[in-house]
Amino acid sequence: MLVNACQDDSIRRWLPHVIPQPYTVAHARHFVSEIAPADWEAGRAAHFAVADAADEVLMGSVALMAVDEPGVGEIGAWTAPAHRRKKVASKAVQIVAAWAFETCGLDRVELRIAAENGASRHGAELLGFRPIGILPGHR
Repeated sequence: MLVNACQDDSIRRWLPHVIPQPYTVAHARHFVSEIAPADWEAGRAAHFAVADAADEVLMGSVALMAVDEPGVGEIGAWTAPAHRRKKVASKAVQIVAAWAFETCGLDRVELRIAAENGASRHGAELLGFRPIGILPGHR
């Protein structure tokens, strides 16, 4: 399921620095068995699969990542094509943001969204996130 989702053109377009291309079964196994656990242990990131509780179908992914500023984290998320426009990412981001504040003690969470990614920007604004500018060297 993870390999299939990561073949999606939108996921590849918006996350080219995160999702290797082509994305293979070996990439998925490495991420699940080594990268995600190592990130958790080191306090760099908490990666979560977003799945339907009834059938365990992968709907997307969400992560809380450390940034270089104390008390600040970044949330990243993607949704598999079949589950878009169903508020899957919005619900996942909302849950992880609450966890970041209440359990992890963060003061601020950021979403770093490409300026031209209108769907993600709109979803973020509906959750109460506000644009603060474009990072130097980023789009």
